Amino acid sequence: MKILAVSTSGKSASVAIYIDGKISEIIDRSGKTHSETIAVITKEILNNNSLSANDIDAFAVDVGPGSFTGVRIGVAFINALAFATGKKIYSVSSLEALMMNCKENKSICSLIDARNANGYGALFECGEETIEPTAVVVEKFLYKIPENTVFVGDGAEKYSDLINDMVKNSTISDDNELSAKGVVEYAVKYKKELLDEVKPMYLKPSQAERMKVK
Repeated sequence: MKILAVSTSGKSASVAIYIDGKISEIIDRSGKTHSETIAVITKEILNNNSLSANDIDAFAVDVGPGSFTGVRIGVAFINALAFATGKKIYSVSSLEALMMNCKENKSICSLIDARNANGYGALFECGEETIEPTAVVVEKFLYKIPENTVFVGDGAEKYSDLINDMVKNSTISDDNELSAKGVVEYAVKYKKELLDEVKPMYLKPSQAERMKVK
């Protein structure tokens, strides 16, 4: 089984290939836009593995939440590849992908910073989602989180002091980077449904939409 996964909703665009249990990954930290890099690093990782897009059995993509522009880029890119090759897609949220950074078999809270004390959060218990992905006010959200929880994501880093004050015996993951490796790991371990087309996960209106309402 060969799965190609991309993640573009975070700071760095990344692509990973899963081949019969082994994963290789490229993360672009050049500072260039995701639209400039995602096709380039996808071609690079395919070449590194002596593959073409047609050799891939299925695709996987991080559908958000995260950067609105980034999410659209990744989703559109993978939808196009799937259409061109006649293959199907695993839809994985960025919060699900982040959970895979933690190997502890306990409560894991994925938390992404959305600025101004806001974020995107979800809670998982032994891999099962107990609080679904949602847009949150971080302090209010933390009241829902049980003690002994591991936090992961850039929101975990940014709000680490608040987390330690509010959630007893909490810990912050050592690996808080969102990447395609987590996307394909989650797809392989937990996802069963393959889709012809995926849609972005937007948990709140974009800035442009909020400005229009005002």
